[in-house]
Amino acid sequence: MAASSSKRSREEITPSSRSTRSLTEEQQKAYNAVVSGQSVLITGPGGTGKTFLTRKIIQYFKSANRKIAVTATTGAAAVLVGGTTFHRWSCLGLWTQSVLELVKQVKMIKYVSVRWNSVDAILIDEVSMMDAELLSKFDKVARSVRNRHTVPFGGIQLVLLGDFFQLPPVSPKGERPPFVFLSPSWNSAGIQTFQLSVNHRQRNMEFQQMLARIREGIITAEDIELLKSREVPNIKELESVNGIQPTILMSHVSVAEKYNQEQLLKLEASKDRVEYKARISTSLVGKARDSALAYVLKNAPVPESIQLCPGAQVMLRVNLKKNYRLVNGSTGVVKETASDHVVVYFPSIKEEHAIKTHAWEFDGGEVVYHQLPLILAWAVTIHKSQGQQLEYMGVDMGNIFESGQAYTALSRITDLSGLYISNFNPALIRVSPEVVEFYRDLKK
Repeated sequence: MAASSSKRSREEITPSSRSTRSLTEEQQKAYNAVVSGQSVLITGPGGTGKTFLTRKIIQYFKSANRKIAVTATTGAAAVLVGGTTFHRWSCLGLWTQSVLELVKQVKMIKYVSVRWNSVDAILIDEVSMMDAELLSKFDKVARSVRNRHTVPFGGIQLVLLGDFFQLPPVSPKGERPPFVFLSPSWNSAGIQTFQLSVNHRQRNMEFQQMLARIREGIITAEDIELLKSREVPNIKELESVNGIQPTILMSHVSVAEKYNQEQLLKLEASKDRVEYKARISTSLVGKARDSALAYVLKNAPVPESIQLCPGAQVMLRVNLKKNYRLVNGSTGVVKETASDHVVVYFPSIKEEHAIKTHAWEFDGGEVVYHQLPLILAWAVTIHKSQGQQLEYMGVDMGNIFESGQAYTALSRITDLSGLYISNFNPALIRVSPEVVEFYRDLKK
C-alpha cells in the first residue's frame, strides 16, 4: 500500500479535455478558418495544442449540425481523436486500384455511396503519414462520386492536422513515397496553413528552443553538449524514482513487448498476476461484424489481454475526467489487483486511483471495446508515444532509423530533467529536404 499521506480516489475514467482553457490567438485563427468553410492544414511542433484544437473543431461541427468524418492515418491516432482510420472510413482498402475501379466500388454499395455524398468535411489527423498519390486519388474519386467534377474533392472541406517534421509517409514496399503536399490536388484545394507555436508541454525554455531546432534538423554545439549531459551508459539500468523506472521509447513493437514481459516476470508478485481480458459488444452481424471486430482488435489502444500484479509499471491511455493532472501518458505502479479494477499509485501527483474498465466506441458506437485503460510501461514504441507526454523517459538513440524520429521521441518529455539518452549521435538528427523546403515556403 502507499504511504498514509496518499489520497485514494476510486473513480471511473472517461476521455475528457484536460481543462476548459480557451483557444490561444493562433488556435482561434485556425478555428475561425474552419468555421468559415476553408480547407486547412493545422501544423506545429509537438505540445502546441493540436489535439485540443481538434476537439474544439469536432465540437463545432456537432453543434452546427454539419457532418464531419473524423479520421486519422493510423489506428492509434484515430483512437485519440475519437474517429476511425481514413482507409476504413473510405471503405476502399489500401487504395491500390485505379481511380475508375475505386469509384465503382463506392457506387456499388449504397451505404458507402451515402457516406461519401453526405459528408460536409473530413478531418485527417497525422496527415504527414499520407502520401501524395493517395491524396490525388481521394480528390478524383470524391469529384466523381459526388458528381462535382470541377470542384476540389467534390466539395468536401479538408481539415488536416499533423507535423511533417515528425513521422513521414510509409509504403508497404518499403520505399519512401512522396509527401502529401507534393500532390497536385494539394494546391488545387487552396489549403490554408496555420502553424501553432505556443508550447504547452515543455516548461524549460532552453529545452523548448533546442527541440525547435532539432525539429528542423538543426543542432548546435550547445545542443550536443546539453543532450550529452543526459547520456547514460545503459538506460535499462537506471534506478527507479518514486517506484517508477523511465519509460523507454523503442522503435519496434516486438522489442518493446518483449522487454515489458521480461520486466513483469522479474517482479516478486508476478506469480500472482491477474489477467484482464477485453470484452467487445456490438449489434453488427455477418461480414460487417467480422470486419469491425478485426479492425477493433488491430487498433485498440490497449491489448486484448493484459496481465498485472503489484509492482507492474503501467501507463494511462486516456485522460482522467475527474483529475486533469492524470492524462494519456501518465505512468504509475500497480499497488493492488481486483477482479474489476486495479489500484495504481501515480508518483507525479502522489495519489492512488482505482482504475476501472473503460469503454472505447468504434464506428459511431456500433462497436464498443471494454478493457482497463492501461498498458505495461517499462517500454513503448516511438510511434505509440505520439500524443503523449512523459515525465521520466529513456531513449536509445541507436534505434533511430527514420527522418524526424529523433524529434518525435525527444518531444514526448515534459522536462529535460526526466530525459535519459544512450548511444547519442548528432548524425541521427535529420529531416527530409522536402519538408524543410515546404516549411520555408510557408514563411515567405
